[in-house]
Amino acid sequence: MRVANVMLSRGQGGLEAMARRYHDALSETGDLVLSIGRRNSWFSTQFPGGGFQPAGGRFGGDFGVAAGLGHVLRRFAPDVVLVHGVRAFRLARSPLVWPRPKIAFVAHNFRFKDEMAEADLLIAASEPVASGICEQFPDTPLTLVENFGRLWFAPVRAEPKTPVRIGALGRLHPSKGFDVLIEAAALLKQRGVNFVLDIAGEGDLRRELEARTAALDLEGVVRFPGWTDNPSAFLGGLDLFVLSSRMESFGLVLIEAMAAGVPVVSTDIEGPGQILGGKDMARLVPSEDPERLAQAIQAALADWPESRRRAELAQVEARERFGFEIGALRLSRALQGFTPEKAA
Repeated sequence: MRVANVMLSRGQGGLEAMARRYHDALSETGDLVLSIGRRNSWFSTQFPGGGFQPAGGRFGGDFGVAAGLGHVLRRFAPDVVLVHGVRAFRLARSPLVWPRPKIAFVAHNFRFKDEMAEADLLIAASEPVASGICEQFPDTPLTLVENFGRLWFAPVRAEPKTPVRIGALGRLHPSKGFDVLIEAAALLKQRGVNFVLDIAGEGDLRRELEARTAALDLEGVVRFPGWTDNPSAFLGGLDLFVLSSRMESFGLVLIEAMAAGVPVVSTDIEGPGQILGGKDMARLVPSEDPERLAQAIQAALADWPESRRRAELAQVEARERFGFEIGALRLSRALQGFTPEKAA
């Protein structure tokens, strides 16, 4: 197939990373793929070997992007356009994009919009997202393609270091619950746990989180190393990974931590709960509960043989369910069945 892969965000995060992985996955399964995005965006920098075209020209705003997108699509003539994000979907359906292409909307999260019902195909990135789509858009064709990645695997650590290095990774945004994690860190310090906590990432909440860290006398204990372009190196240096999110439709960093052999403590919410729940691979706690989070972290450190056992199970799950080759095959099969006759 000829596939156009459209990501129009300027920023960097999980959605943008998955759009890049879709390009590689389809290319490696034999499709001809062209990725399209904004000039000078993070996404635009990810194709040093080619395979990318910018959308937009002399006109600014959505009008210029839609016109540029239409120009690129007419020249490329794809069989299907994969769009990542509501904005990309809206612009791909603009009158400036003519003739109208077949559009598969990749739903990475729960930010559903009514116009998604007009997609020719909806691709859900997780089972919770698929369930939400079935409820809201029961008449729109749907397929499940769980997120995947080029995972880095390492042996589970025999013993934790001293001080124990705990880590979290993600955009510094309220949905990630890093404020709850900092409160839990204060409880751990009060109880004499010898640890450092690195919260890697960037975002608008950084100053607020740093201020809360200072107010709780955690400077030097809770650290903010910034965004990492090499999550494997970051995760490989951890003894314990903590996901403290309030909302998470999937959790890319979670499967990366699982693959890296790092024991996990996570909130029992949407995506992470579905990935980890019922398989005894991690300690799960309610969201918004610093006390329960601190208790789970202490328990994971106090019973390291049990934490190792769970981490080994999680690593097998990551390899068998979320590896790149497996995910690429799922995606390719989903699109092979996506023909104009079936989508009409």
